[in-house]
Amino acid sequence: MSNGRLADLLPVGILQTDSGGRCVAVNSQGCEVLGVSAAEAMGSGWSQAVEPDAWEALLGRWSEGTSRGDLFEERLPVRHPDGTKRLVWCRVIGLTSEDGTPAGFLATLLDVTEWQKTEVNLRKATRELEVRVRELDCLFEISRAVERSAGSLPAILEDSVAILSRTWSEEAEACARIVLNDLSYQSPGFDPAADLLRAEIFVHGEEAGEIEVGFPSGTPSEVGETPPPDHQRLLEAVAQRLGRTAERVKGRQLLREKEEEMRERLTHLTRVSTMGEMASSIAHEVNQPLTAIATYAQACRRLVEGGGAGIPRIMEVLGSISDEALRAGNIIHRLKDMVRRQESRWTECDLNALIRDVEQLASVDARLHDVSLTFQLSQDLPSILADGVQIQQVVLNLIRNGIDAVEGGGVKEGRVVVRTGRAARNAVRISVEDNGRGLPHDLEDKLFQPFFTTKTGGMGMGLSISKSIAAAHKGRISFSRNSSEGMTFHLTLPAFDER
Repeated sequence: MSNGRLADLLPVGILQTDSGGRCVAVNSQGCEVLGVSAAEAMGSGWSQAVEPDAWEALLGRWSEGTSRGDLFEERLPVRHPDGTKRLVWCRVIGLTSEDGTPAGFLATLLDVTEWQKTEVNLRKATRELEVRVRELDCLFEISRAVERSAGSLPAILEDSVAILSRTWSEEAEACARIVLNDLSYQSPGFDPAADLLRAEIFVHGEEAGEIEVGFPSGTPSEVGETPPPDHQRLLEAVAQRLGRTAERVKGRQLLREKEEEMRERLTHLTRVSTMGEMASSIAHEVNQPLTAIATYAQACRRLVEGGGAGIPRIMEVLGSISDEALRAGNIIHRLKDMVRRQESRWTECDLNALIRDVEQLASVDARLHDVSLTFQLSQDLPSILADGVQIQQVVLNLIRNGIDAVEGGGVKEGRVVVRTGRAARNAVRISVEDNGRGLPHDLEDKLFQPFFTTKTGGMGMGLSISKSIAAAHKGRISFSRNSSEGMTFHLTLPAFDER
C-alpha cells in the first residue's frame, strides 16, 4: 500500500509543506478539514482557508520552530468556501534533509469545532451549577438563621445581611443592606454609591422594604463586573423568603398577644369565680366589724346623752369605731385587688409578704368551714420577679382547693398548712398541704385540664389557670400524695436574679 493511500486511512488530516510553508502533500482528511480540494491545497492554496491574522502568526511560529526544531501546537480559525467557520487544531513538527538542513514541516489537522462548543457549553453548565449551588447555600444559610433566631426578626435580618455579603460572589465580599419597615441593617462596607441590585420585600401583598446587594466602588472591575441575571433571581428569592418570614413572625406575635389577652381574661374570670365561692365567708367577715361599729356608735351616743362620760372615754369608743372601720376597709381593699382586672405588673416581690396578704382572706374562708389554716413561712427567702396578684391568685386557689378537699372528705379535724421554703439554690417553693379526701388515681392525668373539676358547680379552670400562671413565671405547679392522708400541692418559682 502506498504512503498516500495509507495517509487517507488516517482519522486526522495530514499536510506536508516545504520550508516556506507551501503544501507538497495532503490527505483526504486534510482537504475535508480545510474545505478545499487536493489541487486547491497545493502550494500556497491551503493558506487561503486560514484566517489572515492566524496565518501570519503561524508563519512566525514555523520560523521559530525551524531554528529550534520544536514540536508545537496551534489552533487555527478556518473559513470554508461556503462561509462556515471551523476551528482546527494544528500540531506541527519540523522536517530535515539528510544533511540536516530544514526541509519543511509535517502537520496534523483536526477539526475541534464541536469539541470547542462542547467545552463552552460545559463551562457554561459548570458556571450555572456553581451559581445554583451558591443560591442554595445562601437560601439554606438564611433558613438556618431563621431557625436559630427564636422568632426575632431583627436577628434574622442582621444574619441575612452577613450571609448575602459572603455568599454573593466567590471572588470578593459584597456589600448588602436590608430595610424592612422600621428596621435597617447593612454590612460594614456598604456603599450606597455602588452599582447595586435591588429587590423589593412584600409582606401580606404590600411593599414593606427592599434588599440591596453589590460590590463597593473600590472593588477591581474584573471582580465587580455587572452581575448576571441569575443574581437578580437569587436576590428576588431571598426577598420573597424574608417577606414570608416577616409574615410568620408577625402572625406569631399577634397570636401570642391574643393568647396573652385570653389568658389574662381567664385569669381574671377565675379570680372572680374564687371570690364568688368565698362570698359568704367574706360577707360574714365584713359583717363582724360593721356590727362592732354599730354597737360602739350606739354606746357612744348613750354616753353623750347621759352626760356622765368624760372626753377620754368617748375618745376611746371612737378609736374602737375607727379600728373596726379600718379592719372592714382592709378586707374590702384586698377583695378589690383580687377581683379587679388590671394589666400585668411584674416587680421584685417578697414571697412571704404576698402570702401574708392572702392570709386574711383565706383565714376568713377557713373559719367559716371550720378548717384549721396555719402558715409556716421560712425566713431569709430570696425575692422573686412576679406579678404579685397572679401569684396570690394561685396560692388562694390552692388553699381553697385544700379547704374543699377537707370539707368534702368528712374529716373531723380538718387542717390546711401553707409553707414557704427553698426548692433549690435558685428557686423557692410554696406548698399547700391538706388532710382531705385525696384524689383518685384515675383522675391524676385530668387534674390540670381546663373545665375538669371534682367540685359541684365548679368551673374547672382554677388549676388550669394556675398552671399557666406558673409557666408564665418560668415556674411549675405539681402535687404529691401525703404519707398519711390528703394531698400537697407545690408551686415552684425561680429566685430573682438581678443580672
